[in-house]
Amino acid sequence: MPSFPNQRTVETNKELCDKSHPYTTNNLVALQEAMNVLSGNNFKLWMYFAKNQNGFKLECSPVEMAKWGIPVASYKRAFKALEKLGYLENKGNNYFVFHEKPLNVSVATVEIDKEEFSF
Repeated sequence: MPSFPNQRTVETNKELCDKSHPYTTNNLVALQEAMNVLSGNNFKLWMYFAKNQNGFKLECSPVEMAKWGIPVASYKRAFKALEKLGYLENKGNNYFVFHEKPLNVSVATVEIDKEEFSF
């Protein structure tokens, strides 16, 4: 029974996970960060890559993404977004490395004229 009025109790009922029923494991900190930063198809694509074991290589195509619920145009936008955010590292020749947590991406610095704005 919930201890606070706006608190809900949820019991998890998971599907079987064994050799006959493939499953995934994820780093919870990386997953939480991705859930806070990404949404929609960007998160779906992140999860598609994150579900694989470390070092696993796969051939990623729009047709395969459609099977996972990501339309072609959305896949292309999501791929670019993950690359821009540092989750996908471009190694050249259409070869990318997925990182559960983004690489340090460069941040632009903007100079502000303090006389123009009141702080």
